[in-house]
Amino acid sequence: MTEASTASRPVRTTDVVRRRNLARVLRLVHEGGPMPRSALTRETGLNRSTVAALVGELVELGLVVEGGTRRPRPASAVRARPCRRPPRSSPSRSSPRSTPSRWP
Repeated sequence: MTEASTASRPVRTTDVVRRRNLARVLRLVHEGGPMPRSALTRETGLNRSTVAALVGELVELGLVVEGGTRRPRPASAVRARPCRRPPRSSPSRSSPRSTPSRWP
């Protein structure tokens, strides 16, 4: 099943490209750690305004945060937002061999 068949409107090529670029930026930040927008621009080959729009969208979605680094000169870095996992449940006392579940 394709994206076009599941949507109420046809998927435009620009939507597909935007989603692919969002994924590229998120992957770079996730795998490479915090980095300034200029590094994202360099790594993706996209222009500054496109990277700014993509980062803004990722911030609105809560997937990344922007903040200063602890360098001597002020800089803004984009970093992946830490995910909040549910706490691990404790193993059952009745079954010593059972392992705790990672997810409820």
